[in-house]
Amino acid sequence: MQPRHRSVPRRAALALGAVCLLPVAAAGVLRRDQIIRYATHWKGSPTSTEAWTPFPAGDPPELHLVAAGDVGDSGARLSATAAAVTDLDDRLPVDDLLLLGDNVYPAGDPDRLPDTVLEPFAAVLSHADLYAILGNHDVKEGHAAAQVQALGMPGRWWAATRGEPRSARCSNVTASSWCSRATTTTTSAASPSGASPTSSAAPPRVPAGPGRDAFTAVSFSWHHFVEIAVWPDRLVLRAINQDLRVADEAVLSP
Repeated sequence: MQPRHRSVPRRAALALGAVCLLPVAAAGVLRRDQIIRYATHWKGSPTSTEAWTPFPAGDPPELHLVAAGDVGDSGARLSATAAAVTDLDDRLPVDDLLLLGDNVYPAGDPDRLPDTVLEPFAAVLSHADLYAILGNHDVKEGHAAAQVQALGMPGRWWAATRGEPRSARCSNVTASSWCSRATTTTTSAASPSGASPTSSAAPPRVPAGPGRDAFTAVSFSWHHFVEIAVWPDRLVLRAINQDLRVADEAVLSP
């Protein structure tokens, strides 16, 4: 005699399935940003890189810059990035070091700047100028003014001009053929205290260190900095990792 199987009504099965999927759907809605970031993290680092190569000897850049952000946690990862910047500096001297914010985690304590900025990048800063802006972590507990002073910033919002003034303009500032402009904004990589009156552009995400949030996917995936080479007619930007390998390059012309 064959055993008899009791069938579950279709509507009951659908209702049971919906109940089971409801927590999953709710978690997906509530944690959408985290899921996207984790997915990016799982994708991992760039799959193809090339060794850094010098620019042609007959056409050196007029200005050689390095930009890095999220340096605020001292440790092995920051040290490795700073060592790569020093290696680049040995091959082609860096004129200016640009820091894009979150200089000290978790709350901008200026007493920790030697650990996160001044000592890791000491070799470069022995001859290069430092240009920094404040991130949201830097202003959390009222340390903004002390960081501005410790890093030699002229203020929270500033513009710097290098070379003889020409007709080109950048972010409403008359400057040389290219200008370097820094500003704090309301984005995650800058000050929440208010945007610059003349700019709403956010600094790019260039994580040299680990970042603070466990789900900051880019920070986990690929620690790097950006090399910026300046000629009168173009900018060349290279994304460089801790092994001094280039994952991406862009050329900008006026």
